[in-house]
Amino acid sequence: MRKSIKKVFILLLSSVFIFVSMMIVNPGKTYGCSCAYEQDPAQALQKTDAVFSGKVREVSKQVIESGGILENKNAVLFEVDAAWKGISENQVIVNTSYGGSASCGNEYEVGKKYLVFANRYDELPFLQTSTCSLTAEWSGASAVLEQIGQGEKPLVEADYQDDMSRLRYTNAFASITGAYHRLLKHPYAGAGIFVGGVLVAAMALLVVRRKKRKS
Repeated sequence: MRKSIKKVFILLLSSVFIFVSMMIVNPGKTYGCSCAYEQDPAQALQKTDAVFSGKVREVSKQVIESGGILENKNAVLFEVDAAWKGISENQVIVNTSYGGSASCGNEYEVGKKYLVFANRYDELPFLQTSTCSLTAEWSGASAVLEQIGQGEKPLVEADYQDDMSRLRYTNAFASITGAYHRLLKHPYAGAGIFVGGVLVAAMALLVVRRKKRKS
């Protein structure tokens, strides 16, 4: 009889676990890439928040959470050697969509130099770049450089290596926060949590009673 009860509890707990797991599964953001038009370099320089050139020091995955939706991006640390606008420090971190050109994300390689056109958005922590901008590897940017002229060397020393190192912790926090938000939004979240709590409490009570009988 006890074995049968135990099996029932295990089955019910497993069902609740599967139910909750389905509620908190990450839907994730997906993008298709479509750029409206080809930009003129001089106009792009005016309209873009930041334009600079520099070598990539590090590329790391970054998870951004918004209302239970997780968005995967690449965080890219640059060593800046020249700036046209929006940059005063010798290092900067930019974001681009994870997944490459299919999601409008630039593909950066460590050690390579790029000319970068980036924009700021209030809801995001770093500058953002995309394949719809004039961002390009330095070796292929000569036509753009002819129209925008020379940049200036940044005067402020900065070190954002620690910010890159902290990404693994902030990514974990974003994933947990996203799961929590999705759980709260689910129409049957309350019922699932209640049933799970009752089953756990009942199992704990059963274990305590068995220990008392043995003693």
